[in-house]
Amino acid sequence: MDLYFSPLACSLATRIALYEAGAEASYLEVDPRTKVVQKDGSDFRGVNPLGLVPTLRTDDGLVLTENAAILQYVADRFPNAGISAASGMERSRLHQWLCFIGTELHKGLFVPVLDKTAPAEMKAHVISKGLSRLDYLDNYLKGREFLLDHFSVADAYLVTVITRVFLDYRNQEWGKAKPPALAKRMGPLALMLWRTDIVRLLPQTATFYRMVGLDVNLRGLAFKDIKVTHETVDGKPVLVIEGAIVGQTRHAVELPRLRFSVRDAQGAEIYAWNAVLEQPALKPGERAYFKSRLASPPPEGRNIDVRFFNKRDLGGGHA
Repeated sequence: MDLYFSPLACSLATRIALYEAGAEASYLEVDPRTKVVQKDGSDFRGVNPLGLVPTLRTDDGLVLTENAAILQYVADRFPNAGISAASGMERSRLHQWLCFIGTELHKGLFVPVLDKTAPAEMKAHVISKGLSRLDYLDNYLKGREFLLDHFSVADAYLVTVITRVFLDYRNQEWGKAKPPALAKRMGPLALMLWRTDIVRLLPQTATFYRMVGLDVNLRGLAFKDIKVTHETVDGKPVLVIEGAIVGQTRHAVELPRLRFSVRDAQGAEIYAWNAVLEQPALKPGERAYFKSRLASPPPEGRNIDVRFFNKRDLGGGHA
């Protein structure tokens, strides 16, 4: 299937859904001003006469438009991904949230607020009416991680809309009609949603998340309970480093090599070595334990670093 999208547009929601589903798709960027498909220079309006993204061409050659319809199609097309909802009330709830995000937030609140040509008075009026929607959403999400009882395409749509507005809040001036209350209400929403997926798809958003004090763990792995002890073997000192690695994503993650380093009091690296874990990958929430020893550690060493091996380490340390 082909997804027509534009960077930082709400077509990102479908990209997240396809990514979560592990679906094979072609991503065709559209210039939002000229309506030209960047890959081949064709006129996008030949696919969608309105010139709006997202637009999805299915494997059967059929064309779908509108976020809610496309997201529901992707969720149903890949049932094993678990991003849809069962029949009955749960499915109706999913439809409810897709409609709420699309009408009350996306089109009803954020499109007019982000319109550079809209009069300040109109923006102020839209915001005054829209704050109740954000309050409703904020109250609903207290104590919840998702809009349903699991991650769904509705969460993908919501995080896309919220992130899009936050990026605009940072990079542009909304004019004097922009009250702090809007950003204040959106803050808790941006904190709880799937920023890792956003940064993976849009690396430029990492700066924004750092600005508001949020870490983004692209590996989906975290170190826990690291402990450094000393032993004596055959009369020689041995440094022992042990701990655990926890999977923090919704998919299995391949485990890279570990990188250990000894640093002096000034923070300079004195000695470094690598280690390969026996376990090749981690499932969500699963733990892998590690223990590494260094005989006769440098006496000037003061601190120990433990991290994952990366490309900058090529040629250094000992595997």
